[in-house]
Amino acid sequence: MRVRFAPSPTGQLHVGNARTALFNWLFARGSGGTFVLRIEDTDFARSTKEAEGSAIDDLRWLGLNWDEGPDAGGDHGPYRQSERLHIYRAHAVEPLSGAAEHAAAQVRGALPQHLARRRAQAHRRRREGDDPLSRARCGSRDCLGRSGPCTRLIHDGRHRRFRPRPVRRDPGLQLRGCR
Repeated sequence: MRVRFAPSPTGQLHVGNARTALFNWLFARGSGGTFVLRIEDTDFARSTKEAEGSAIDDLRWLGLNWDEGPDAGGDHGPYRQSERLHIYRAHAVEPLSGAAEHAAAQVRGALPQHLARRRAQAHRRRREGDDPLSRARCGSRDCLGRSGPCTRLIHDGRHRRFRPRPVRRDPGLQLRGCR
């Protein structure tokens, strides 16, 4: 079992990072697996070596150690994503196989037809006054999408949100429609 923690060195670690690292470390140690530290430093505009060093120091302060990582090495390195870009580029520019190319051509051919069908359906709904936005503008809180699963319109005074069923009953929330 290989478990990884991959912080982005764009700032200080926060409690969510620490929680994820701790759970992954505990899981790896409890299952006899390998805990891997990988640095997600591909955000070149915001990533810094100082933040990376700080994250490593913070993890050590928490008492976490890793079996593979930027400073520990390992069989699956490098462990900084920026040092793996050549691997990703090689796979990104590989020519498509014949089957994948055929599938991509089918999708490209079907997409305009699909979009035209969707536009026609939306136009028909608007013409019939049955589209969700028309009813929402009129203040209707009735069911949306009369054919198919019921969807509720929730209006909180500032936003109109669409949430599919089931909806938890909140005493402060007014729901109407959807018989």
